[in-house]
Amino acid sequence: MTSLAALLKKNLSFILILAVLTGLITGVVTSRLPRTMDVSISFTIPIPERPLSNNYEYDGYYALQATDLFASTFAGWLHSPEFVSAVYEKAGILKKPSIRALGKAFTTRKVSGQLVELQFSASSSKEAENISNQVVIAAKEKVSKFNSEGQKNLTFSVISADPLVIPASRNASINALVAFVIVLVLGINVLIFVDAYKRT
Repeated sequence: MTSLAALLKKNLSFILILAVLTGLITGVVTSRLPRTMDVSISFTIPIPERPLSNNYEYDGYYALQATDLFASTFAGWLHSPEFVSAVYEKAGILKKPSIRALGKAFTTRKVSGQLVELQFSASSSKEAENISNQVVIAAKEKVSKFNSEGQKNLTFSVISADPLVIPASRNASINALVAFVIVLVLGINVLIFVDAYKRT
């Protein structure tokens, strides 16, 4: 088997040229990609008022627990393919990706027992505003339907904050550097593998 030093001496210049070209192309392509917007919407779930009862309810512990469980359910609704598809349809955005893609379009996170955060990307500020409005409307409709079909002892509600819309960060130089390193490491490994295969 040829030593690594001998292999690099013979082929390193070609690998370096390939890595540099890949990095440059990656940087140029990244800088010319359409600018997208990152959007974040926070939903607060107030603790529902408890109906009058003669039973001791541990200072509202049951209502707190019910709110926490509802927050988990609410977060699940927001990134479900059915919900995302309905939002896109009402926003007038013609997107027909797979169910898998729809499930990844919105990202949700339950920050606490009463706070749920939703994030997504849009192609423009106008589209971000349009989708945000439809998300809030659809979310409140979902909660209203849940209350009407569920038990009447607790009624949940959600309060949406104003959406935060900022341009998506895209660093062309970092992407170019990452591409350079990947091609360099991959090229050296391919070189070693090919040499070993020839020897065997």
